[in-house]
Amino acid sequence: MSSGPEPLRPEAFRDLLQENLAAFGLVLDDAKTSRLARFLSELDRWRRSTNLTGRLSADELVSHALESAFGSHLLPALGTGVDIGTGGGFPGVPLAVCRPGLRWVWVEPRERRAAFLRHVARTVPVENAGREVARFAHRGRERGAHQSLRLLLDDGDQARPHDLQMKQRQRGVRTRQHRERSSDSS
Repeated sequence: MSSGPEPLRPEAFRDLLQENLAAFGLVLDDAKTSRLARFLSELDRWRRSTNLTGRLSADELVSHALESAFGSHLLPALGTGVDIGTGGGFPGVPLAVCRPGLRWVWVEPRERRAAFLRHVARTVPVENAGREVARFAHRGRERGAHQSLRLLLDDGDQARPHDLQMKQRQRGVRTRQHRERSSDSS
């Protein structure tokens, strides 16, 4: 899994981030840049023993982080963001760092990757994010889960709550409202 002799320290990632911000048209304050650098350093360390990203260079990791952060200006000021299949943290971690006013849910079914996300949330820290160690279909079955989601981010795809319910139905997940309507018509 390793991609180089030693994981890079946050300071090295911070320098790389600062060198590349302009290329992505981004301006990030010191606190956000430091948190992204800490995330990338933890990712670089963890991916050497857990398949989080594959063999990417430090420059490629920085590029992924900044591509993810670039999308933050497209999001509403308030609400909830959901990253399904957060895995190694893209795009969910950079978006949560760049948009602290949004509440984030990272959905990850694989325990090792979920453990990494719990670690990132504690150490970076990313206080506006919660982690769900479950498949999205199971989360969708929770009572009222469809009402708590304001925004869906599925690898960069944006949808409204109505679209989310349609996606759930297409995947065989029936919301409580849908079940109630079905039982009323019987």
